[in-house]
Amino acid sequence: MSERIVVLSLPSAVVLALLVAHSLRSLTCRRALIFWGAVISFGAIRGLGVRAVAAAALGGNVPYRLLEPAAGIAGVALQEIAGWCVVAYLAWWCGARLSRNVPGQTLWAAIVLAAASWSVEVTAVAAGWWSWSLSADPRLFFVPGIALVDWAFVAPDFLLPFLLMTTPAPVPRIWRVAPLAIFPLHMAAHTLPLPVWYGVPFSPHEIWHWLVPAALLGLALRFPIPDAPFPKRRTDPLPILAMGVILLDLGLVQIVAIGKATLLVALAPLAGLALAARYLAINPAPRRSATMAWSVALAILLVGLAVLTASARRAERYRNELSEALRARDGGRLDEAVRRLEALRRDHPSAHAARGFLGEIHYRTGDWQRAEDVLAESVRIKPDFVFALRYLTVMALRSGDPDTAATLAATGLSRVPADQELQYLGLRARGEPPGPLAGAVAETGPEAALALAGLAFEVGDPAGARRFLEAGVRRWPDHTGLAAALRKIH
Repeated sequence: MSERIVVLSLPSAVVLALLVAHSLRSLTCRRALIFWGAVISFGAIRGLGVRAVAAAALGGNVPYRLLEPAAGIAGVALQEIAGWCVVAYLAWWCGARLSRNVPGQTLWAAIVLAAASWSVEVTAVAAGWWSWSLSADPRLFFVPGIALVDWAFVAPDFLLPFLLMTTPAPVPRIWRVAPLAIFPLHMAAHTLPLPVWYGVPFSPHEIWHWLVPAALLGLALRFPIPDAPFPKRRTDPLPILAMGVILLDLGLVQIVAIGKATLLVALAPLAGLALAARYLAINPAPRRSATMAWSVALAILLVGLAVLTASARRAERYRNELSEALRARDGGRLDEAVRRLEALRRDHPSAHAARGFLGEIHYRTGDWQRAEDVLAESVRIKPDFVFALRYLTVMALRSGDPDTAATLAATGLSRVPADQELQYLGLRARGEPPGPLAGAVAETGPEAALALAGLAFEVGDPAGARRFLEAGVRRWPDHTGLAAALRKIH
């Protein structure tokens, strides 16, 4: 088990144990067991849902991925499921400290989840625990704005149905069952085309992200369903201790592993909400004060959604301009492509993809110094950006600097250990033959064998290219491309 997994999993296990103990002490045994069973099931179903939506709407490009996933449930990593268990329970607890009705708890829980996203995402991405595949500019939030919405909507997707189904308050049966449709409708909204109606400039999922808070507001105004799940304790140490462990772990990782203490500013939202939940009065407030509390929560959500909608518009413009630049590159209009990519580089300081493609053009046209500068920028923004890491390693090899190439390949493999091209480049830098890697590449597929053979030729290794092609032909004897490439070598 790698050091990164240990640093992440051990504190998470401690926090989860503290929260399970707190739930069994504070809630009825039935409600506690239902919560943990429901949140584990939700974590697995949500992971499968995101993957299914990604395949339908993003062409299989899942917007985030764990770099070293542990074994999981139905293909969803245990880290992901455990993470939702922890943040969902803490969000519920904080919401219950700040509101005495179900809609209010849900609104506050959404804010807590967004704050946790801010704190965890900044650290996890920078430390190499996971990465975002989105090309959106995350400048305002250090991570894509959709990440904050993604976490916040666990409150209406999961917590609201759970609260309505388990609250002891008298609730009409339809209200206990209908909210179960929120999560499937949320996933479905991401698969619908834009626009839904002619002349409406918002995508279906943006409309949904506005509609749900508005519905919660109406529910809170018209039917403020009471619920006080946790005892009225002035001090409630276990959840505060759990949040303290999370903040301490994130802070230590930022200082020690990342080496950027300035990122501690990202902990402020979560720390502030932890202090608010610790010190605010928990006695039932007068109706007017309670209304003001959840109104403030809703105002925060609506302002956040407005900012994120603007950020989504900016991201959409970025993607469109990037597509135009790539069309110019593929059409041989390199001057136009460089001009567009340089503009994106200037206007989007946190966008890695434009820098990667710009570096590729400079590499192909022989301007290696500019290629190295731009590609290094992209790796600083996205440390696991394999596309750029490969080009940097290839340039080091072709420049006669195997030591630098070996270091670059090792750095890349520490972030993306399964990348076969970096594995080969590392072997080449150390003067070692491909060995068993040739067979592994052939098992991956004929296109992988062709790609590795082309890479071997590019770094002056015709013998290695031959081994990749021979292994590919043995595994895929009917593939005409592999046979033709091998005949050219002979």
